[in-house]
Amino acid sequence: MLLSLDLWSLKTLWTGEAEVVGQYVASLNLSRVLLIISGAQAGVVFASVAWAVAANDTPRAQRHIQDATRFAVIIATAAWVLLALNAAEILSLLYSRPYAAGQHFLPLQLAALATFALLDVLAIALMAAGRQWIPPIALSATIPLAWLGNVLLIPRFGPTGAAASQLVGLLIATGMVGAMAHRRFGSLIRWPTAFRVLIAAAIVALASLAWSVRGPLIVVKIAVLGSLYLLILYGLGEITKADFRLLKQSPVKVSS
Repeated sequence: MLLSLDLWSLKTLWTGEAEVVGQYVASLNLSRVLLIISGAQAGVVFASVAWAVAANDTPRAQRHIQDATRFAVIIATAAWVLLALNAAEILSLLYSRPYAAGQHFLPLQLAALATFALLDVLAIALMAAGRQWIPPIALSATIPLAWLGNVLLIPRFGPTGAAASQLVGLLIATGMVGAMAHRRFGSLIRWPTAFRVLIAAAIVALASLAWSVRGPLIVVKIAVLGSLYLLILYGLGEITKADFRLLKQSPVKVSS
């Protein structure tokens, strides 16, 4: 609901130029590349936390959650910096130049999907711990607030209001679920990781702003800046050779 309510509301409440909806859908499709975080982690997080909880090993469950939030923070931050700061050229390359207007609300959409990635990890961890009633309650309390935000913001700000309302709704839901997850498991994010990621993101953002390209060259720019981001994290010790070895390993089957 929270991932779709903004678009439904925009189509219903917006009375301005019709092409704005198409621009919003284009940028929304681009932002949803971040759903790969949830897709890659959902089953692993649930199984890992469930095994730890069954063994009454809360520290191990906490480590699994922190590993998942680490992955989400690293990937989501990279996506925001690389895509939001180059939104006009990326959208123009993917859809044509008129869709470049999506640059005005893509940063909010990316932030919303990044927040959803964290929400998903924490909700799954709580469900694995037998507290499956918490996420639905949090979402039930949040959806009316998100709808109210749409009613208030879309008529005045259009797609930017829709994206802002979605972001605020997800932040509220993540705050509620995160508070309960923190109460159950303790610290959910390794703050040194967040600090190193912010340093890498700031450097890449400055490089991105200083390097202006147009057309297909944006693909080269994204590849170079993405490599720079990983290199900085490697230099800071956040990414190690062990992380790259994990990518080469086959999934381990869990036998009963």
